[in-house]
Amino acid sequence: MPTLGDPEYAYIRPRRAQIREAVILRMGSEGFIARLPKAKRDGFIPSRDLKLLDDGYRDSPAVGDRVRVQVLKDSSRDGDLVVSLNQGLKHNDWLRAEEGLSNGRVFEAQVTGHIRGGVIVAFGRLRGFVPNSHLARRDSHKPEVKQELVGTTLSLVVIDVDQRRQRLVLSQRRAGAMGR
Repeated sequence: MPTLGDPEYAYIRPRRAQIREAVILRMGSEGFIARLPKAKRDGFIPSRDLKLLDDGYRDSPAVGDRVRVQVLKDSSRDGDLVVSLNQGLKHNDWLRAEEGLSNGRVFEAQVTGHIRGGVIVAFGRLRGFVPNSHLARRDSHKPEVKQELVGTTLSLVVIDVDQRRQRLVLSQRRAGAMGR
């Protein structure tokens, strides 16, 4: 039986921008209520945050599910923490990107757009950037070539991750070199 001094009962004051584990307690039209065990408080996930989730995921959470959330405000009018499930899920993608950077694993990502310097890809809930110089085609600097890539899936490796600056850079060339 746990005692009062056990780490399981330790109180850790939630702070803005922290990523915390939570358990969904209640779901409603206004949002979700989630228990943050170490905070010994409940967090409120507002419906506006849930609307940011993709349709496939929005309907999947259930009462009792463990999820990651980010603390947005340490107190609302009702005394609850205001937390973001969307930001918690993005954090998971940042962790996956950092893991990819360290282990060199090849990822598949769909091209969603292009800009002068390269193409934009969907990396989970994040936007990644593949510079022209890291695309497999030599003529990838041409806008019409990049436009042809929109909607296609590329094999990529992570070459730079900076969560603070919201920077995720990937390379198709390095992924191709690894496959040889």
